[in-house]
Amino acid sequence: SAPSSSAPARAPLEEEVSVFSSRRFADLQLDPRLLAGIESTLGAGARLTQVQSRALDRLLPPEAPVGGGLQPSGPDLLLRAHTGTGKTVAFLVPALQHLL
Repeated sequence: SAPSSSAPARAPLEEEVSVFSSRRFADLQLDPRLLAGIESTLGAGARLTQVQSRALDRLLPPEAPVGGGLQPSGPDLLLRAHTGTGKTVAFLVPALQHLL
């Protein structure tokens, strides 16, 4: 007789959702040098992922001034998402905007 498996039951898979939002990096008011770097790496008209869109809404002011892109203070932001969803870019864009 075959041994019985006592593995825990798996939860149903979450509904597949598009990783990308309808927003583009060009829609953000980024320093032109930062936007040029993003577009040279990701392609002109590159779209933000859902993770990036949600994070950047909280980390960049509505009209990000060149040379001062980070919110001066605010709540911490914790991102948890699968590999390849853009978490690193969501962290770096506001930091680089602030430095430029």
